[in-house]
Amino acid sequence: MQQSGEHAAENERPLREDWEAITDDSGRTYFWNTQTDEVTWNRIEATAPRDYVGPSLGGQGDPCTACGEMVFLAERRAAGSAPYHADCFRCKTCAKKLLTDWEADPEGALFCQVHFNQQLMAKGMPSFRRSTSAET
Repeated sequence: MQQSGEHAAENERPLREDWEAITDDSGRTYFWNTQTDEVTWNRIEATAPRDYVGPSLGGQGDPCTACGEMVFLAERRAAGSAPYHADCFRCKTCAKKLLTDWEADPEGALFCQVHFNQQLMAKGMPSFRRSTSAET
């Protein structure tokens, strides 16, 4: 199967050094973290370091799960133990910035409530809505 120029260029961008591209028997490519054994369909690319813009608050941060850049406490969102910048915390399907109504699938992909339910229904499962303290 021929790759379009767009896909070929995408494959030329380097992966983060702890990730490897794996092609399964059906020809689909997934990505495996050699240090944590995590697997995802999303390409984890190396990023250039941010230019220094002055002192930061919060000391040393963790790398963002989405972009790989440093996440400091003041800008941190998390899904489980996976840190994200507030601006990187987005639905995998529609890229909507996630604030309150969001879910993560078993692979760690983030979804807004609408697209999470679409994922469940596509797998033949009933839709889901997390109850909040106001509903109890």
